[in-house]
Amino acid sequence: MDSWIKIFLVLLEFSAIAYILIILIFTVGWYRLKEFVSTASEVKTSLSVIIAIRNEAGNILDLLNSIDKQSLSKKQFEIIIVDDASTDDSIDIINAFKKEHNELQMKVIESDGNGKKDALKKAFSEVKNEIVFTTDGDCILNENLLKNYLNYFEENHTIKLCFGSVFYEKPNFPLQQIFRVEFASLVASGAGSAGFELPLMMNAANMAFRLKDYEVVKNKIDGENLSSGDDIFILHAFAKEFGNGSIGFYKNSEHIVETKAPLSIKDFFKQRIRWGSKAKAYKSLWPKLVSLVVFIFNFMLSATLILSIYKLWFASLYFLFVLLKFLIDMPLNRNFLKYYKKPANFAMFFLLEFVYPIYIVIAALAPIFFSFSWKDRDLVK
Repeated sequence: MDSWIKIFLVLLEFSAIAYILIILIFTVGWYRLKEFVSTASEVKTSLSVIIAIRNEAGNILDLLNSIDKQSLSKKQFEIIIVDDASTDDSIDIINAFKKEHNELQMKVIESDGNGKKDALKKAFSEVKNEIVFTTDGDCILNENLLKNYLNYFEENHTIKLCFGSVFYEKPNFPLQQIFRVEFASLVASGAGSAGFELPLMMNAANMAFRLKDYEVVKNKIDGENLSSGDDIFILHAFAKEFGNGSIGFYKNSEHIVETKAPLSIKDFFKQRIRWGSKAKAYKSLWPKLVSLVVFIFNFMLSATLILSIYKLWFASLYFLFVLLKFLIDMPLNRNFLKYYKKPANFAMFFLLEFVYPIYIVIAALAPIFFSFSWKDRDLVK
């Protein structure tokens, strides 16, 4: 056997071991998380709902209706919508809804910056309530979500920031089923990592924090020059300032937010490439380590597949390591989806695993070499 092949196999084995250890941490962290069920009959604090939008004319009414149906008294929350230069009818739709729902404390403002991060900063500066909740314009909230967050913060005084699960809505075609399981695996990893007190990632579509604590970290948030990462960099800033134990995950099967799944592979890749662009700005050790290990392992798997052209037995090796990866990922993904009562076609997901390494490598490297667009806006690398 050639010496370079021996070195390659050693690197493949070590990257696989590192990947297995990280997934085990996620899995143990998920099982360590305790379900939160509040026993309080009423809440005393108030909350501000922050929604940064751009071109959400087709989605915003579903979100507003889900907020209108919240079990929390309308006197205990306000809605602040900040428009990030929408070019569709979003604002007209919002204003019409506001006119028909006078009982809602609702404010619509314009962002004076460029991009979602600037829009959120503008909205945060308008907040008066103690707790801040953020979501996106294409989401639907569980009817008890806002009340649950207030209960959580009132009963967990050491928690500065809390987040919950986000799922794609029920898929309309097989490809969206794959997107749904893949997205759920990311959410599960973030939840499990938080359960191990190693905050890694979250989704701002279901996030809440104490305003006074945000004021402490708002000038210490990394990645300000990036188009993505408004959620992850806030998470990292809170963890760095207040400690990993200050981050909470709200584990409850009803405490969820649903969002729209990508409509095509093109939309899926554009979203993932945008998400991948933020990894280069990570400053915290744990997110850097996880990103590096996941990339190296999938890069080695991709290289193994390519080398099967040179020697056919590499194809068998590729199959064995992909099978290993699937079996390692399965306990966390399966239990996570089962807990939230979300059906999933894991046979289809297993087939996806054979192209998954190539997808990861492309999604990681593309932001380095190419610019990309999102919601009719060109974004820099």
